[in-house]
Amino acid sequence: DYCYNLTSIKISSSVTSIGDEAFNSCGSLTSIEIPSSVTSIGNCAFFDCSKLTSVTFGANSQLTSIGEMAFIYCSSLTSINVDENNQNYKSIDGNLYSKDGKTLIQYAIGKTATSFSIPDGVSSIGDYAFKFCRALTSIEIPSSVTSIGGRAFSECISLTSIEIPSSVTSIGDEAFSSCRSLTSVTFKNTSGWEVSRYSDMRDATSLSNGDLADTSTAATYLTSTYCYYYWKRT
Repeated sequence: DYCYNLTSIKISSSVTSIGDEAFNSCGSLTSIEIPSSVTSIGNCAFFDCSKLTSVTFGANSQLTSIGEMAFIYCSSLTSINVDENNQNYKSIDGNLYSKDGKTLIQYAIGKTATSFSIPDGVSSIGDYAFKFCRALTSIEIPSSVTSIGGRAFSECISLTSIEIPSSVTSIGDEAFSSCRSLTSVTFKNTSGWEVSRYSDMRDATSLSNGDLADTSTAATYLTSTYCYYYWKRT
């Protein structure tokens, strides 16, 4: 209850690590600055901080690792700011990327924009990257992307259509789960796709070109029939 009522927290410059679930469900927290001394953030560290609007990593940030689901269900988050001198991460328009810009780690899901174009050069959409983003109705994936992480677009309830470029060769489990408005999925390359309940593709099932060429069927496969499967294109 104490954590729930906090609106701001000052983290000491002596802190080097924020543990798993450290600020889980701090429902009144609106903003936080991570001091440069912090090198790691644990899993679910800010899980369900529903009023958190901004996260700032301080000058000369030494951050080297961010755990899974660190910002999941932060439904008001509009800005993630990383000091330009950080060697591992960077922010572009308030969204979090790897330093080389090849991995989109976290979209600030509280943004009110209804469309978003992933920057060209991104090759990987990280696990949970857009999870629970309620505003986006369309997302443009560039031809540089080769992999879509597990649950990457899960619970994007306003997303109506999406195009999977031919460069994509893998889609993680539940990538489009609970995308209840997603009715049209266009695969630019429909051949060679297999699905499996196992990440190593044991007992894989091949999908037909004809089924994936039908945008409605493809959407049903991703959101329902094979929603919990790993997808891979050979």
